[in-house]
Amino acid sequence: MITVWVELIVLIFFVIWYFQNKEIEPLIGIIVTFGAFTTSVILKFSKRPRIALHYNKTHWGRSPKGYTSNNPPIIRVGIDNPEQYWELDWNYELEIRNNSNLTAYDIRIEYINLPPKTFVKGEIGKIEPIQPHENKIFKIRFN
Repeated sequence: MITVWVELIVLIFFVIWYFQNKEIEPLIGIIVTFGAFTTSVILKFSKRPRIALHYNKTHWGRSPKGYTSNNPPIIRVGIDNPEQYWELDWNYELEIRNNSNLTAYDIRIEYINLPPKTFVKGEIGKIEPIQPHENKIFKIRFN
C-alpha cells in the first residue's frame, strides 16, 4: 500500500513540475509514473488466493433395495431378468488447499445439478478462513 501512495505523490510532483516549466522531462515522468501507479493499483486489488480442490474416492458400491412393480407376479429364476431398485453410494474425501501466500476468506461450496432423489451427507456450505499453504479435509457421502 505504501508503494501506491508514493507513486501517487511522485505523480503529483511531476504534474506540478510540468505545469511550471512545460518541458519534456516531467511529461516523460508523468507517463512512466502513471503506468507504474496503474499497475500497482491493479495488482493490489486483483491479487487473490489460489484455492485447489482435490478429491479421493474412499468407498463406493451398490446394494439392492427390492423389485420394481414392472416385474411379473411370478419371477422364474434363470429365465426372467427382473428389474430392481438399487441404492448407490459414493464416499469422498474432499481436500481444499490454499496454494498462495494470502489467507482465503469467504469460501463456500454449493451443490448444483444434483439428480432427483440424491442425498448428500456431510454438506459443507461456508468454510472458515484458510491460512496460506493450509488444507482442510471434508468427508462427503452421495447416496
